[in-house]
Amino acid sequence: MAAPCALAWLDEPPAPADLAGALALAGAATPADVDALLDALEAARTALEALAREAFARAPISRSTAAFHSALPDLRPFVLYRLPGLLREAGLYTAAELRALAADAPPAWLAREATRQLAILAAVRAAVRRLESGDLAPADFPAAIRRSAREAAAVQPAPQPAHLPEDLE
Repeated sequence: MAAPCALAWLDEPPAPADLAGALALAGAATPADVDALLDALEAARTALEALAREAFARAPISRSTAAFHSALPDLRPFVLYRLPGLLREAGLYTAAELRALAADAPPAWLAREATRQLAILAAVRAAVRRLESGDLAPADFPAAIRRSAREAAAVQPAPQPAHLPEDLE
């Protein structure tokens, strides 16, 4: 169902229209689909944290400008260290938190939330790569995470046709 499509988002975040389509498909999720999405969410978060740890380890401690005494601290490791807190502040659920809600929430809501969270994690993964390459300033990293979460939260499921084309034949 939505899990294979969502897993493809681990490299690049989806376009809003693609996310809207995946959210619409998630509305028909079964409990097995929800479990698959939550497993994918857990794997995506683990992969993101591993990527951030690797980027943290590769980041230089300082940027030397002219001489040793004029070295400036490199802020990339500091914002990467804050990544788990930034994800919490942006309102991202962990897979365990969504599993805890499973008793009270309908499968369609859980599937949509897991799909939305996967899209946000893909955007954050892209932000980590941009931060590491120098294309994103460390001061802009927290805002990029919050913006990704806001944009994904604003996407509504795409309207589905009343009949599928094959039903009309």
